Amino acid sequence: MTLLTKIIIVSLFIVRFFTLSFANDNPPSPFIPDNYRNIDQKKLEQDIATYEKMVANNKLDPEAHYKLGKLYILSALRMQSEIFTKKGETGLKELEKNETFQRIKVNAFKELETAVLLEPKNIDYLINFSELSFQFYEYAKAEKALKKALSIKPNNPYLHLQLGKVYVYRIDPTNNTIIEQGHWCNKALREFDKIIEKLQPKDWNILWEALCWRAMTYKGIPPIFDTQEDALDDFKQLIELQKDKPKEEKFVIPYLRSGEIYLKMNKRKEAEKIWKEGLKLFPQNKELQKKLESIKK
Repeated sequence: MTLLTKIIIVSLFIVRFFTLSFANDNPPSPFIPDNYRNIDQKKLEQDIATYEKMVANNKLDPEAHYKLGKLYILSALRMQSEIFTKKGETGLKELEKNETFQRIKVNAFKELETAVLLEPKNIDYLINFSELSFQFYEYAKAEKALKKALSIKPNNPYLHLQLGKVYVYRIDPTNNTIIEQGHWCNKALREFDKIIEKLQPKDWNILWEALCWRAMTYKGIPPIFDTQEDALDDFKQLIELQKDKPKEEKFVIPYLRSGEIYLKMNKRKEAEKIWKEGLKLFPQNKELQKKLESIKK
């Protein structure tokens, strides 16, 4: 295989990695409080004013900076949600021009960064700073905070999971070279490997996520690199792991994506079988219904 051919293949992999592998499943951002849309705006503004006074009175109180930063995050997320609800995809451009939103975002970063500076070994501060950075696409900052947290707790599976996710999102075909994109992909896989093969967390949710992210990463790599079977193995582990757990909507992912791999491998019977198994558990899932309808045509 010539170097040019390899470059073309890797380029196609990077584009497909984003457009196919992750777009359909929308992995949740690590930090969006479930109830932030329901928080009373007036109460939120009062709490912000209270902690702003606390910070002004004692600039060396890390907890006050930390809590004020989290309140700013809630305020920014509320505004972001409202604008996206009204404007849809065009809301992102509006947010970039919205001075109030940008000011709140800057303040959130400033307060959490101050908390970390004042108490650099506080894991909660580092995690929340990394999650804020992730939420607002500041992946380099998120990576730095997570690495610092891992220097304190090197065997924490949650930290490795979050770092792996950051690496996945750093695979940016627009701003990175092909070599850089491959670099981030390999780093992501190594983080997921650490969780699954070495740390083996007792929390099955973390193990499930690590397996899912690794499987999706393998799935996005072109068949020429022989990672499709690896993806199928991970999806099989996911199905086994989740079978005795209370049913969640995300449990449909292994069935959907395994079938897609089988179809690419020209194994139509296997694809149909796994989709039928999934439909028995998730009879209302429209994507499974469409896939089964299309394969019968």
